[in-house]
Amino acid sequence: SMTFSALSARADAVNTDYTVAELIGGDDLREIIVFLRHEQDDLGEDYGYRLVAKEVIGVALCDVDDPYAMPEILDRDQAWELFGQQFIEDLEGVE
Repeated sequence: SMTFSALSARADAVNTDYTVAELIGGDDLREIIVFLRHEQDDLGEDYGYRLVAKEVIGVALCDVDDPYAMPEILDRDQAWELFGQQFIEDLEGVE
C-alpha cells in the first residue's frame, strides 16, 4: 500500500531534508519525506549488523502549513522523474 501510514510502517528509515522548491526550483514549499528500506548482513551475535543496501520505497510531499492536506505520495520511479537520478542515488548510497 502506498499510503503515508503504510510507508511509515514498512520503512526502516525516514529522511526529511528538503522542500520541493529547494530541489527543483519554483515556489512549492511542500516538505519531502523519503521512506527507505534497508538490507543488512548479520555479522553475528557479538558484532551486530552491517548495512549493505538501501532502497527508496516511497516519497511523500507534505504541506506543513496545512495539517489537513493529504500528502502526495510518489513511488521510486515517480520521484526519480521529478527530482532526478542523482537524488535517488544519493539516498540509496551506502557508506
